[in-house]
Amino acid sequence: MGAVRTFNIGAEPELIIQHVDGDFAISGWDRNEIQVRASGGDDAIDQRGASITIATEGDCTIQAPLHSRLRVQSVSGDASITMLLNTIDIDSVDGDLSVTSVGPTTIHSVDGDMSVRSVAGSLRVDSVSGDAQVSQIAGEARLNTVSGDLSVYEVVGNVFATADGDAKLTLQLAPGQTVTVAASGDIACQVQSDASANVQLTANGDIRVKNLGETRKGSDTSLAFVLGEGGAALQLTADGDIALRGVAARSAEFEFTFDDEIGEEMSRRAALLGAQITREVETHVETLTRELEAKLSRMAENEELSTRIQDKVAAAMRRAEEKLAEAMRKMEVRTQEPENRRRKGYGWVSPPAPPTPPSPPRKPQATDEERMMILRMVEQGKLSVDQAEKLLAALTGKKVER
Repeated sequence: MGAVRTFNIGAEPELIIQHVDGDFAISGWDRNEIQVRASGGDDAIDQRGASITIATEGDCTIQAPLHSRLRVQSVSGDASITMLLNTIDIDSVDGDLSVTSVGPTTIHSVDGDMSVRSVAGSLRVDSVSGDAQVSQIAGEARLNTVSGDLSVYEVVGNVFATADGDAKLTLQLAPGQTVTVAASGDIACQVQSDASANVQLTANGDIRVKNLGETRKGSDTSLAFVLGEGGAALQLTADGDIALRGVAARSAEFEFTFDDEIGEEMSRRAALLGAQITREVETHVETLTRELEAKLSRMAENEELSTRIQDKVAAAMRRAEEKLAEAMRKMEVRTQEPENRRRKGYGWVSPPAPPTPPSPPRKPQATDEERMMILRMVEQGKLSVDQAEKLLAALTGKKVER
């Protein structure tokens, strides 16, 4: 892959990806700059103020500020988007798409499979040609057409989805929430055993309901009943079978106590979701820090230099924590606005670990990022040339010639 190019861009830039003819990967970090590594023979990168436009005939890997706004127009290969807490808008991905720990997201077309997890806001998907998995969505989830199988897990807002294959749903229904799912195959749905909802089930096959009061079973084409006080609405339609089952809450975090002011409860859950996404971001930053500290531990011959670099890493961590705290404050303010008083987020106990972003091609022991950091410290007068040579030698495992 080509050389890394760095652009100073600010804390909340706009990124426009016109086209990537290969694979595309982008992840957020705590710096106010963008690093782009593209392998196309004719890469076009244009910066205008706080906006940057990128087009490449090959693969493209980007690191960008956490609060970047992202617009992806076309990716011919696979795409991975991780830890961008501002809005995401994707026109077309010809391969598979993975999205994790992001802000409100709109996806128009995915030709392969799609996985979306930990969205601090709403999710809208127009078309997925393969399978689709969505989980931990702190707002409405709308999936208009999924040609394969569909999996939905922990969505706080309303759910509207259509799948040509089977559908598997794991839900925590709350007053005012509407879930409408249609599948050409079977539907398997789990809700909390003490759910309160108006239920409408329509199937060409069998309909089975278990652990939700009286046992309901039969081959009728439709079945309607009320759970509790009927606070939510659950409508499932399948050409095959429908199995609806009640399950006990995994912990106290899933036990709902709803007051007259539902908005307060939803705000609390939004904060819990924000905390979860924050933990995922911090885990990623901590991993990078540990990798650098492992290299620094081999620099016993220059303890003073090692301390300086460790202080710089600690300062970067503090900046990341401050920016994440600000994002949390903004999220809490949004949950109190009238138009967002529907369910905005809730917590979970043991979510699966965030997927590791695709690794770029093999790099030397001293990365370009580390070399740039050392050069900046020399320019700022924090390191002498001799000290910089020793540090580079330590990072690459070479001996300094005397």
